Amino acid sequence: MTTLRWTPEMLAAHTARMKQTVDAAPKPLQAAVDQEPKKRRQKYGNKVTTDADDTKHASKKQATRYRDLGLLLKSGEILMLAREVRFRLPGGVEYRADHVFCNQRALMVIAELIKDGDMTVEDVKSEATRKDKVYKIKARQMRECLGIAVKEV
Repeated sequence: MTTLRWTPEMLAAHTARMKQTVDAAPKPLQAAVDQEPKKRRQKYGNKVTTDADDTKHASKKQATRYRDLGLLLKSGEILMLAREVRFRLPGGVEYRADHVFCNQRALMVIAELIKDGDMTVEDVKSEATRKDKVYKIKARQMRECLGIAVKEV
């Protein structure tokens, strides 16, 4: 078996070929590299909104409803208001309600609240999200497993 020995001319020719290949390769535009990545559009076209209290809401409609419920809380028509309340459902499923509030006849024990119907669980929905199959399944599980009806706003 013979070994190939590189002469200086062969090495220079090889280096020139490699340089041409590298130069011919496409390069990204510098302007595209310098730009920030584009923000993706939300699935249902909602716009994340921040209210005066620096509270982030998933949509303008949800922020408006929270403001209205806040006014009801200040006027005394409801006693308690909570956002983004999580409920555990069978099968390891979690349902996150937008708003939960209690009216004047609210009792101390949550189980009694559910029985008496004094607790209201609301979910702010647009026309597009009302058709979401996952939401419908979770709302049905809330009603059938926990006895809590989800009110769509």
